[in-house]
Amino acid sequence: MPSPHLFLSFSATFLGVMQAAYDGALAYLTGRMPGAPIPHTEIAAKGHAIAEMLFAIESARAIYYRAISEAQVDAPLEAVQRARAAHVTVQRAVVAVTQEAIRVCGGRAFLKRYPFERYARDARAAALMRPWTQEIATQQAWEAALGLDWAAGRCRRGVTVLPCGEWASRFRCTASERLSRPGRPSGRLNPVEVRESALGHIIGSAVSRAYARSDLLAQRRQLLAEWGRFCAGLVA
Repeated sequence: MPSPHLFLSFSATFLGVMQAAYDGALAYLTGRMPGAPIPHTEIAAKGHAIAEMLFAIESARAIYYRAISEAQVDAPLEAVQRARAAHVTVQRAVVAVTQEAIRVCGGRAFLKRYPFERYARDARAAALMRPWTQEIATQQAWEAALGLDWAAGRCRRGVTVLPCGEWASRFRCTASERLSRPGRPSGRLNPVEVRESALGHIIGSAVSRAYARSDLLAQRRQLLAEWGRFCAGLVA
């Protein structure tokens, strides 16, 4: 990964979304936002939530600035891990802050005349922005912490490892081409519905799924038992 800090560019956008939600909440509660209600006595009860929003923003900003300051080509592992931590921290914080802004401002904050609903909707996109979605960055962080090298397909102890998607692909191909042959224990009971159900996939239309009442548990158990024997090298 020659320049992982390039992926942090999205985080700056969501830091801005957090700050806008916080500033908007202050303006709303103090009556400075156009159309906002006149400030009343409840504003003191919401002060704790405002402080928590501020703490979340400043914490995310601090780790982001630290990670950006270490940006370089072929960065060391510690810097890359900190970049991942900063990215995920911002992704989590922006959702929490924008939702809290709506909560402290009350139900009227959902009205289109105010920007809070848009901030919360945009914040949800943070966890889905590739190439570092929250799920991918989290997986890469624990892989690196445990010493796994997925690019090489091996870990430091010499044990072959594969990403989850690669295992699913191999299972589907093997179940279709090898475990479905006549003579296999699972060969007679290995239609596409069983294979896809074993992978947790939803197949067919809503109507066809409504009529398919069986969970195919016995067939899936037999197929996965055969798959286990295949992975262990007990069958060819």
